[in-house]
Order: sequence, then C-alpha cells, then structure tokens
Amino acid sequence: LYKLIMDGVPEWLNYVSCKWSQLESSSKECLTQATDLQEIFNICLSLFSHEDEVFLEKLAGLNLLIKNSKAVLFYKEKGNEKFQKKCYLEAVALYSKGISHATPGTEDIAVCYANRSAALYYLKEYEKCLGDIQQALSHGYPKRLEQKILVRRNECLQHLSKLDKTTTIASDLRKRTGNHPEFPNSVTQSHRNIKTDLHYSAEDGASTLMREKTNATKPCEINPRVPCASAVIKLHFSTSKGRHLLAEMDINAGDSLIVEEAFVSVLIPAERKWLQVNPKDSKEMWDTSINNEDLCCHHCLERTLSPVTCMGCCFTRYCSEECREQSWNVYHKTECTMGSLLIALGVFSHVALRTVLTAGFKKVKETHKQWYSKEQQMLQGGPSQNQSRLISNILEGSEEQNGQQQE
Repeated sequence: LYKLIMDGVPEWLNYVSCKWSQLESSSKECLTQATDLQEIFNICLSLFSHEDEVFLEKLAGLNLLIKNSKAVLFYKEKGNEKFQKKCYLEAVALYSKGISHATPGTEDIAVCYANRSAALYYLKEYEKCLGDIQQALSHGYPKRLEQKILVRRNECLQHLSKLDKTTTIASDLRKRTGNHPEFPNSVTQSHRNIKTDLHYSAEDGASTLMREKTNATKPCEINPRVPCASAVIKLHFSTSKGRHLLAEMDINAGDSLIVEEAFVSVLIPAERKWLQVNPKDSKEMWDTSINNEDLCCHHCLERTLSPVTCMGCCFTRYCSEECREQSWNVYHKTECTMGSLLIALGVFSHVALRTVLTAGFKKVKETHKQWYSKEQQMLQGGPSQNQSRLISNILEGSEEQNGQQQE
C-alpha cells in the first residue's frame, strides 16, 4: 500500500502513513502477509472510508486545474516583469501560463500571445514569433495596438529572408494603420532594411542549416531480430547468461543502440502550491515556478518554447495541434476533468489509468482473455487465476461506471 501512494503529494502520503499507524495490529498483519492481489485489493477497499474520500477530494481541490481569468492578468504582469529585466525565457514561460488560463477569442489571450511573441522575437525564435502573432490576430488583438505586432511580423520575415512576403505584409500594415503619423515611416524603414540585410540573413540561415545537418543523429541500421535495436548488436543465448546482447562491431561513445517509443508516458509534476492567498492583502497568488510540465509536450515529451494549451484545463500543454488532437482522442478527454485528482494520487495511478485508456477497454479485455487462457497459461507464464479474476473485475467495474463514453 505504501508503494502505491509514495509518489503522490506529501499531504496524501502523510495522511496514509498516519492511518497506517492507527490500524489495529490484526489489520496490519493481514496486509503484510497478503500475497494475492485480489486479497490485497479487498483489504484496502474495506479500509477506505468516507473520511478518506473527503480528504482526497479536499486535497485535489488545492490543485485546481480549471481556467481562471484572474490568473491570466497575474501571469501577464509577472511575464512583463521578466521581460523588462530581459529574462526572455522566463517571460515566455509565464506568458504561456497566462495563455493556459485564458478563454479563446478574448482580449486577454490575444494580449498574452502578442507579449509572448515579443519575448520570442528577442530570443531569435522568428518562426514561433510569427505563429504567436497570427494567434494574437485570430483571437481579436485590439486594433489600437495592432500596428506594433504587424511591424514585428514584418521584421521576423526580414530575418527569415522572405522578401516576397515582406512586400505584402508592408502593404497590409499600411492598410491596417491608415494615416497613423508614426508607423508609415517605421514600415518604410523596416522594408528598406530588407535588401541590405538579405544577403547576410541568407548566409546565416544556410550556415545554421548546415550545422543542423552536421549535428543530426545518423540513423542506425535496424536489427532484424530486435526491431528497436541497432544492427551492431546481436541477440545471443547461453545456459549461463540466458538471453543477452553482444556487440558485432566496435561501438563509438554516444551511439544509439536501442530506441523504443514508450507505450504511455506521464510527466512527473513538480511539488507546488498552485494557488495561495497573500495574508497581507488577501490577493490571490499563483505558482510562478517553471518546471518540466511547463516546458515539455505532455504527449510526445518534446521541449517546446511556445506550447499549445488544452482547451479544457490549465495544466496540459503540447508542442503542436497534432499532439493536442491525438492526446484528446486517445486519453485526455477522460483525464482532463480528473487532473487535480491524478496529481494528488501521484504518477503511479496516472500511468495506470493512461495505459488502460490508451490500449482501450475492449482491447485490454480481448488480450486478457487470450493471454490468460488455459492453453497459453503454461507457455507464457501468466499470473495466477486470482490475479486474472481481479483484472477482469476491475475492467468490468470501470466499464459499468463510465458507460458508453469509454467504449
């Protein structure tokens, strides 16, 4: 039981530890001596009380992952503070937090996208900057501020050596700004600088591309017997070592030998207080720490500077629209409203749920019946009959609870 909850939040761990210390010696003895999964499950279930459920719900309430309009303003101000100090990476992350709380189609989310584009511009992430500018415009960025992000877009295209598009953008910018006394000059000057800097930008871009090609990982030849392994290693068997891998040729330091995609993956969230209240002025304060869950895609785990946020919660982020769509279709449409509870319970529970959701209840049950059949039990060494019955009961109970939504 301790192992199952040790990766949860400290409050839940302390609560369970306290409950363990208060158990009667007979109950402790039953738990420590139980070896069958069905028996362990039944004992734990009998000990789980209504008070435990209330405490867990309260704990989940401390990690609310619902969107909050007040948090948008809070993170925007914090991002502005970092931007003024030229801490652009931190500013980007804080603006992203604001975007995750904002409602689509509002001025709040548009301004956060525009501010993040400015930080990305100074980080020389011009493609990402252009993407955020487009997002700001699509969400209704205020007309009174529009000209400055259009100038920024023009400058990004200049750095990316897209001369043909800058002509169109400059014309579009003049149409949008009208007879504004300041911006026509800035547009003309920005466009004039393109011809001067174009040759340098093209050379710089080419050299960057060459560096990327030089540093790219050389694909290894696939092993015919072990699909996820390199052909430089071979699978062997001996009575003394059993199955093992041996090198067929010299292997250089840094060479990839085995690359296998995980069936499911879950980012481990940092310990944090999502929302606190300042005792001096009763002002709400959200967590401003920047961790892996803020910088990595929650689906493919790739690092991302300008994440795409979930439409339903403020926690989950993705590197692209494709990852967001795949995640939602496979598992996040179920997990989205359970995020606070999953954080309270810990990664162990989260991985277990995502595994079943990814495989699908129907597929899991089919595999369960095939793998644990009497004909294959001796060949594959599956679990005991009691363990098989436990898995079947859990799946059937989950299907009854979730109804047709999970099908």
